[in-house]
Amino acid sequence: ECRPCTRGGAIREGRVSSSGLVVGLTGATGHIGGLLLARLAAGPEVAEVRSVARRPLRPAEGGPGPGRVVHVCADVRDPGARTALEGVDVLYHLASQVWQGAGPDSLRAMAEVNVEGTRNILRSGPGAVVLVSSASVYGAWPDNALPLDEAHRPCPNHECPYAGQKLLAEAICGQEAGTWAIVRLAAVLGPHADARVARAVRGYRLAVPAVRGVRQAVQWLHEADAV
Repeated sequence: ECRPCTRGGAIREGRVSSSGLVVGLTGATGHIGGLLLARLAAGPEVAEVRSVARRPLRPAEGGPGPGRVVHVCADVRDPGARTALEGVDVLYHLASQVWQGAGPDSLRAMAEVNVEGTRNILRSGPGAVVLVSSASVYGAWPDNALPLDEAHRPCPNHECPYAGQKLLAEAICGQEAGTWAIVRLAAVLGPHADARVARAVRGYRLAVPAVRGVRQAVQWLHEADAV
């Protein structure tokens, strides 16, 4: 879903320099973030990309032109991540934790990244925000409409904490950002797909039976359409 802000308008006057946009990006070391970084760095309207991720960028992710991409290694929960993105014209927030780790505090740590990390990043004061959320917020329920569109009421499954945390992150975006859009992506596949997602897809094909006479809906999005 892509929803315009009801409390804002265009990018605030005076935020865009004459030399082009200054764009912030979180999650550039991930699947979608890496592809988006390359596209932004090659865009003639972009003067600079300020990237924040926990890991350093690979050389190929730096984009064309010296100094076009400024990367900071930081967790989205850290003050340093917020500082690195202060005052950007547009912020693409992709960083998230999809998979719950092990241990008794793993769910809390996951929520800190996806919910409080989002709040921290948005307080950097961007001119506009694009928050990448997930179609999982609609939940997998037997009475879901087919096809399922953006007007459907979100209802995350309790078994999927990532979905519930993404819905909370959307609410924070509405509270903290002035001009914003939320994009709810389905599972993304393609040549650069996350290895764990690719393994999950192969496992689905092998382990989930097809029931004759029953409609079974699975949605995937190609990476080229995501960025």
